[in-house]
Amino acid sequence: MGGALAFAGAALVPEIDAAAPFYGIPGSQLCDVTTIKIPVQCHFAEKDDTKGFASPDEWKPLKPKLEASLKKLEFYSYDAPHAFTNKVSPNYKKECHELAFKRMFEFFQKNLA
Repeated sequence: MGGALAFAGAALVPEIDAAAPFYGIPGSQLCDVTTIKIPVQCHFAEKDDTKGFASPDEWKPLKPKLEASLKKLEFYSYDAPHAFTNKVSPNYKKECHELAFKRMFEFFQKNLA
């Protein structure tokens, strides 16, 4: 699921045990991401131009808010555009995809074991 939906699920669904949002932030009318109580690993793109949703203008101010409120947070950014893990996207970046997925799998193994 997309990053905004992963964040929303982490904030609103108590049955979720860990979340790894990829390039997307929900609007404040949907949820307050600073209330999340589960481990979160974020993945964002340095060259994301989706204004109002996942650009560095949105995620860079979000990072310190999450660092101050979440007990278990990992936050990564990649030298790539939006949708860099989507193999059929012109924005696909193999190196970034592989690193992000390696981190994500390790995160879930550690937090869902």
